Amino acid sequence: MKNVFNIRLSKTAAPAVIPPIRGGGGFTLLELLVVITIIGILSALGFAGLMDVILINRAKESAQTMRTVLDRAVAEGKMQNNSVKIYLDANKIQYTIGTGSNAVTKSQNLGQGFSASDITDSYFKGPNFHKEGGVEATVRIGLSGIPKEGYFVACGPRKFCSAIAKDKDKNSFTAYIKRGGNSSSWEAL
Repeated sequence: MKNVFNIRLSKTAAPAVIPPIRGGGGFTLLELLVVITIIGILSALGFAGLMDVILINRAKESAQTMRTVLDRAVAEGKMQNNSVKIYLDANKIQYTIGTGSNAVTKSQNLGQGFSASDITDSYFKGPNFHKEGGVEATVRIGLSGIPKEGYFVACGPRKFCSAIAKDKDKNSFTAYIKRGGNSSSWEAL
């Protein structure tokens, strides 16, 4: 017995032309310009905020560098039983141990764009060390260090500043930063 299957195939053809979408399917030029303008405004605001964060970090880096170098200078002077002259020169903090032909000078660059500033600020006590041409760390029995109060200040772009200050009663330094613009307050780190 023979099984025969009769299969009928039916084919339907796709339309040759896709019918147009009614009601407009794209964006108008005005809509695109509005979106691009909004994206531009948001990008500009984000960039300004990002620049402030970068400059704050550079100010902190500069203040920490000054504090580290001052602490190292005082320690090296004590180890070598010699006085140390510390000064802020342009964009670096330097110190010289000893005098004459035996003097050794070492320096460290401040943060990018930061350099010595002769601003007088009533926030800090004592003289600006930079105005006086530096400060001297003396070697004494017991506590060695800088006996007088004062501060170094370095400023960078957009009036962001960093400072290192020493109170008369302390034998250590405190690092400070000042945000740019019209801000007049210093923040201790």
